[in-house]
Amino acid sequence: MQHESRINLAGSISIHTQKPSPFFRGEMQDLRDILGNLLYKACQWAERRVDIQLVSSERHILVVIEVDGLGMPADNAEE
Repeated sequence: MQHESRINLAGSISIHTQKPSPFFRGEMQDLRDILGNLLYKACQWAERRVDIQLVSSERHILVVIEVDGLGMPADNAEE
């Protein structure tokens, strides 16, 4: 299933998601906060598009985020 939304930072950023129903053993609000923070950072480094994919198993959720811009420099990764 694909969803698309727009965030207005310095302009419009298109966010495209491919997400199966993730298995998460925490509060849904915690997952929203984590993903929200990741997407906020991704939008800062994107030109116009952010792609996010969630891949889940019984024990892990893999979050893959790609941007069409330069992306975050390795020096900023701990942020």
